[in-house]
Amino acid sequence: MIETKTLLPGVTLRSCRDDRFKQGCLSFQLVRPMAKEESAKNVLIPSVLLRGTKRCPDLRTITENLDELYGASVSPLVRRVGDYQTTGLYCGFMDDRFALPGDRVLKYLRYVVLVGFVIILPLTALDVVGQGSPWYCKYICPSGTLFAGIPLVASNPALQSALGWIFNWKVAILVVLLLLSVVVYRPFCRYLCPLGAIYGLFNPIAFYRYEVDSEKCVDCGLCARACGFGIRIR
Repeated sequence: MIETKTLLPGVTLRSCRDDRFKQGCLSFQLVRPMAKEESAKNVLIPSVLLRGTKRCPDLRTITENLDELYGASVSPLVRRVGDYQTTGLYCGFMDDRFALPGDRVLKYLRYVVLVGFVIILPLTALDVVGQGSPWYCKYICPSGTLFAGIPLVASNPALQSALGWIFNWKVAILVVLLLLSVVVYRPFCRYLCPLGAIYGLFNPIAFYRYEVDSEKCVDCGLCARACGFGIRIR
């Protein structure tokens, strides 16, 4: 059902909520009668608005703010409806119900995993002969559970009776990551992978890196939003 609300004289808000979809959209449209004198200028309005605002003075700042909204996107909207011309902006975003709470904090969890389970515990928690255990592989790594642990247990009935809490714990981690994959892109790489944390630490001193031609780049942010790895170009 479409709800209509008048915000200001000549400004109307129309909304329609549908819980079947995880993506939401918001469009801002200026409606003007078709006129030869102004139709071409009206088409340029959305592109000018996308160049920057008082809060976001350039396209790079706009792109960074869109990244914080789980990769929301803004595009120009130009249409003709009968004798009227509509110009404006269209924004697509994820519904708050599907956004993972605490993402800004959770993305640093992989550094905690790297320091604690890959470096400190194997060096300090030693057995009687002075050897450390592979703590990350033993308690966290879902790859070993998926490709080795589960197939081995499924094919060996004798092992099924010997399963303990560690196996159940790792299966739980695997299941949580699989469920998160429905709403979060690459949750394992984003939250738990220590190798990704190492790569991130060495990004500032990498010998091999991409370069942006500043004379050709217009800071539109399209490449950053299209990149499946979420790389920020600037």
